Amino acid sequence: MAMIFRRPQYVFRTANAISAPRQMSSTSAVEDGDYTGPVMKTSMPGPHSQQKMQEMVGMNASLAAVPFFVDYDKCQGNYIVDADGNVLLDAFSQISSLPLGK
Repeated sequence: MAMIFRRPQYVFRTANAISAPRQMSSTSAVEDGDYTGPVMKTSMPGPHSQQKMQEMVGMNASLAAVPFFVDYDKCQGNYIVDADGNVLLDAFSQISSLPLGK
């Protein structure tokens, strides 16, 4: 009976001695071209977004569900870029939205 209790302790001690040291993770450096924060170039909606909204009115589309137009080619990480080049921090991954691309 005593062997049953000693064996798991021995195995655990051996496993700890064999394991490699853990490396601490670090954040990567900001590279050229990465967004470092929100940038507002125009008011919301900007001139390009207003033009897109007028095009949608011509198609009899409902604009009530379109908060802004998104340029997905320029989006990076949690930063979303609208049609006017405004960089916004998208903390909720467009939850409950209807984003429209170019």
